[in-house]
Amino acid sequence: MCERLYAIEMQTPMGKKQGTIRVITEQETMNGYLTVLDHSTPFTGSIDGEGHCKFTGSIVTLMRTIDYEASGKMEDDSISLDIHGERNVFQVVGKRSHQTEAEQKGRL
Repeated sequence: MCERLYAIEMQTPMGKKQGTIRVITEQETMNGYLTVLDHSTPFTGSIDGEGHCKFTGSIVTLMRTIDYEASGKMEDDSISLDIHGERNVFQVVGKRSHQTEAEQKGRL
């Protein structure tokens, strides 16, 4: 089992939003939490041996909850995703953080 925390930036129609993604991988399964827009929501999915991943979850905004399917690549020091919601595609990029989530939240 491997656990990683990434500091991310999500491109939204309202501009770039900062957040974190905590990923736990075990063999070819992955799960974790996406924290953005002051909400943390769980996700589940799969990852292959080269870091290509797919997962589903939801994003909570002030106006609504957006169900999504994400795909991209997770490496030891970085993550790059396309999150496909019902109306938009959100691009996410991030770097691995060695801080705790509490430290990261205080910084963002």
